[in-house]
Amino acid sequence: MPTMTCPRCWAHPSDVSCDLCRGTGVVPDTDLSPHFRLSECLVSDTAVRKGIPNDPGPDVLQHLHETATMLLDPVRALLGVPLHINSGYRSPAVNSAIGGSATSAHMTGYAADTHPLGMSLADMTTRIIASALRYDQIIYEMGTWVHLGWRGPNGSERREALMMFGGKYFRWDPNDARVGA
Repeated sequence: MPTMTCPRCWAHPSDVSCDLCRGTGVVPDTDLSPHFRLSECLVSDTAVRKGIPNDPGPDVLQHLHETATMLLDPVRALLGVPLHINSGYRSPAVNSAIGGSATSAHMTGYAADTHPLGMSLADMTTRIIASALRYDQIIYEMGTWVHLGWRGPNGSERREALMMFGGKYFRWDPNDARVGA
């Protein structure tokens, strides 16, 4: 069975009392969908660096599964290229440490910041918006990644298309000079 670094203690040697990994530093990894694993959706450089637990509860695990099967896999199929997940689930403490929104869908397991392999972020965004795929939000963020949100705070699928520059949100405009090709 595949394993991953323990998202509760991040295998910090001083935390041999971790009740998730029992001091081994590793836990089982699982498939969330045909193309995405739990480990991809939990990794956080900030959590590892600061030793902040990022292990989801049962409800969030279910949401991660839904996000992977109902949004990430369909996006991958639409684009025809693999997706790299920069950030998936964020515990409230991790979300706070990175300065995330207090209502971030990342904290419920309903969002992932992604980067397509072999395709521009602008093309990815435009193609998803033009598709019939179900989603709550797609946000082209500073030309660095694309935020894909499956469900909103109230379970919504708003199909909201935005872009973010300088900490401010704007309606998606592929002709905006700030959007890279």
